[in-house]
Amino acid sequence: MRVSRTVGFVVTLGALSAAALYARDHWVRADLGEAYVAKTMCSCVLVSGRTLDSCRAELPDDADIVRVAADERGMTATILGGLMARRSTYDPHFGCAPADAAR
Repeated sequence: MRVSRTVGFVVTLGALSAAALYARDHWVRADLGEAYVAKTMCSCVLVSGRTLDSCRAELPDDADIVRVAADERGMTATILGGLMARRSTYDPHFGCAPADAAR
């Protein structure tokens, strides 16, 4: 009886650890994808002067889940209903850069 509880505990702990690593990996990829979309859209729209729709057509297919909000100072990309967000700001002299980048 004692051995089966220990084995069950170890198996459960292993499954939870694997799920946590899997979720962490996807969280990091989602954050990176948002940063990519924010920077690409900022450069495409605010530097190149193209429309948001023409720029969006050039993004990878799996970027459809990322929502983009534009204003005159940059772009904000959000995913998961705003749970995660990344911003790229526009400077007329330097172009677009991540909002958290130090100059």
